[in-house]
Amino acid sequence: MKKKHIIITVLITLGALYYTFKNITFTELLKALSTVNYLSLLPAILIIVLTYFFRAIRWKYLVAPLKNGVKTSNLFSPLMIGFMGNLLPARAGEFIRAYLLGKKENLSFSVSFATVFVERLLDILFLIFIMT
Repeated sequence: MKKKHIIITVLITLGALYYTFKNITFTELLKALSTVNYLSLLPAILIIVLTYFFRAIRWKYLVAPLKNGVKTSNLFSPLMIGFMGNLLPARAGEFIRAYLLGKKENLSFSVSFATVFVERLLDILFLIFIMT
């Protein structure tokens, strides 16, 4: 089963890389990469990692009434995989997140998906609050 997942992952990755770089020559890519100031990327990477870490903590509080003792580290990987899955049609990553949480913490899919739904609802409410 794991071998099948690895093969599918590699095929999707290769397809995405081909689609991304199909109109770019290797020389253009090297030239562009040589002009990047990599030191300026460090604060951005730190902020992104912290953002996802705080999202995992928030998700922990949403899961807590359903199952006590869920670790933030157990929520981080489904969160990251789910956000990558949001590149798929119909925001499939949210379903993937719920599925992975259910598998990892022995929760039903509907309970797991409810936490994802509430999290998205809170995101929308806070966005509306900020916009007004």
